[in-house]
Amino acid sequence: MELTKKQVRSMLTKAKKARACSNALTEIRHLLDEGGTEAVIASEECSYWVYWYAKCVIKGRWLEAEDVILKNAFVAQHYARDVIKGRWLEAEDLIRTDAQVACEYAHFVIKARWPEAEDVIRKNSWAACWYAYYVIDARWPEAEDVIRTNARVAYWYTKHFKFEWPKEKEVFAS
Repeated sequence: MELTKKQVRSMLTKAKKARACSNALTEIRHLLDEGGTEAVIASEECSYWVYWYAKCVIKGRWLEAEDVILKNAFVAQHYARDVIKGRWLEAEDLIRTDAQVACEYAHFVIKARWPEAEDVIRKNSWAACWYAYYVIDARWPEAEDVIRTNARVAYWYTKHFKFEWPKEKEVFAS
């Protein structure tokens, strides 16, 4: 993504009219004045700013800026959900690297199971439980060993799916 200072200043004006966060606008102006457009693009928050601008100002895809969004799995999932309003195949490898983000992508974007991401989702107790509840809409036996590692999540999971964990045999030293 290549932008001139003039283009960024014009974008800041449009963002202000669209009610962008004044703190973010101030931070972008400061980065622009101190380090130029390279500093703005290098900022950790740039992917979020680009997503927000596409969603709230452009109100559609911003193809030239998608390489910036592809630096952050969380933002890429939201861009697919809120801007593209469907699957974003170019971002799926990135999205699959984060269990919770992959779970949200399956629920909000794919609206079905996402087998390619289940190995990652299954490693996180919260994401696995959420995936079973919102995506599979049933118990997920393949993930229950991980779900059981978090007492709060395990309790909620059993209450929702109305079952009890099997009692484990107690082992006593003799």
